[in-house]
Amino acid sequence: MTGGAPCTVCSSPHVQAIDLDLLLPTNGYTKLAGKYGLNREALSRHKRGGHVVPPQAGPPRAPQSLGSGDGDADKTAVEVLEELLRALRSRDTSGFSPREVNVYTESVRRTAESLAKYQQTVDREGPAQRELRALEEMHNLMLDVLERHPDAKREVATEVRAWKARRGQEEA
Repeated sequence: MTGGAPCTVCSSPHVQAIDLDLLLPTNGYTKLAGKYGLNREALSRHKRGGHVVPPQAGPPRAPQSLGSGDGDADKTAVEVLEELLRALRSRDTSGFSPREVNVYTESVRRTAESLAKYQQTVDREGPAQRELRALEEMHNLMLDVLERHPDAKREVATEVRAWKARRGQEEA
């Protein structure tokens, strides 16, 4: 916001989750205001003012406030959108008014479109990049374990130095 007070939604610790909720038309401002303890008008100004930040391209991590339990903060946007789509599709709409059915149908459509967009991005990654990412994750796990075992850490460090020396001789 320019010239006035800072945007209360932008300064909220839940801004990423709020932005995602504002991008998906499943809830109104009143419901979101109650959910996040904010003013309905503040949410409206936040969206009208162009402060809503869409999710990043690629497989970004879900905001921690979207998680419902341990480990949920490590979910990708694809996983969050898949869960949201499953939840939307499993909803009983028999008591919905025609307007609510239209909003519900639009929500399902937009969520499915977002999911398809992110899945394409992930699919373009290629097997070599996925394998490299998996190896990096495995390497980080091994380093975490070695931190708890100092003797093993020293022995691995010695072996790595010896391997690097051998490799340097081969390349020379």
